[in-house]
Amino acid sequence: MATGSRKFSLISYLNEEQIQKCLLSHGCQIRCYEYIYHDKDVFDEIDEKKNSEHKAGTPKEPHYHILIVTFNQCTVSAVRKWFKGYVDSNGEITTTAQVMCDVYSMDEYITHDDKESIARGKFRYPRSAVKCSDINYFQAKLESEYDNSTLIVEMLLRGVSIRQIVKMFGKDFIYHYSQIKQVVNDIQVCEKHNINDIGHLIGFQEQGYSALWDLEDFK
Repeated sequence: MATGSRKFSLISYLNEEQIQKCLLSHGCQIRCYEYIYHDKDVFDEIDEKKNSEHKAGTPKEPHYHILIVTFNQCTVSAVRKWFKGYVDSNGEITTTAQVMCDVYSMDEYITHDDKESIARGKFRYPRSAVKCSDINYFQAKLESEYDNSTLIVEMLLRGVSIRQIVKMFGKDFIYHYSQIKQVVNDIQVCEKHNINDIGHLIGFQEQGYSALWDLEDFK
């Protein structure tokens, strides 16, 4: 059985318009993405040792690196299929995909700002060449600030409907519904009654106040 992930790294030989079309068509599944065009890469001695056909100093075929973070878990094959169906004179245009273990290391790698790329003398692409849907996500160094639970709470507070959030997050929302509901309740109570600390909130609730969602806010 294929296992899922929320973070993927892709290499694609599609053009930018085709990539944007693929990303847009799956926008409801994508938390954030970034991509960059590599047209100055060359094979080095390490590449040649791995594959004798990749002669050191030979330019690599221009390609795009794409990083994708999804709301819910997907399989590698499912994400790769998002980019299938495009052909040129040589047949179907290739896009490869793999699970991305470390978002921030890959963010450094796609501009060749990571230590290994610098040591190998790879061309360093400017940060301005990266097209990104949420630069704060990829540049943050604390991923926990951007987990699904935080996103759901913020969306509920902004008035996004429960039905819409269920569609986007599925079991991540359903399984944690009670805890998320309590957090949203507490935030609303604190904001309504100008409560600034947890001790005051607990005391306020112990006095018999029962904080309930105003369902009118979530239609």
